[in-house]
Amino acid sequence: MKNSSDFITKLMGFGETKNSRYLLYELNNCGTLEDLFLAKGFLNESSARILLQQMVRGLQDMKKYNLRHRTLNPKTIQINSRQIPSSSTEALVQGKPHEEVVV
Repeated sequence: MKNSSDFITKLMGFGETKNSRYLLYELNNCGTLEDLFLAKGFLNESSARILLQQMVRGLQDMKKYNLRHRTLNPKTIQINSRQIPSSSTEALVQGKPHEEVVV
C-alpha cells in the first residue's frame, strides 16, 4: 500500500519464513514519544500543541488510507526530525534519550 503522509512511518517491505513474519520500515533514529518524555520529563504548552496537532494529522491520514493501529501509545509513536525542532531531538538522535533536551 502506498501512502504519502509525513505523519505515518512507511512500510518499505516485508518477508515471511515458515515460523516468522518480518516488516521493514523506513529508518527512524530519533526515538519514540516515550523517549522524548523520559528525556524532557514534560513538554511546554507550545511543543505539546505541535505534537498533538501532528498526531491528529497522522490519525487523519491513517483514516484516509484505511490503516489501523492496534497499540497506539507513547512507546509506539515514532519521532523524527521533521516533526519537532532540531534542538529538541539532538539528544535523541545522538542515542542519549535520557539526557535533558530543550523543547
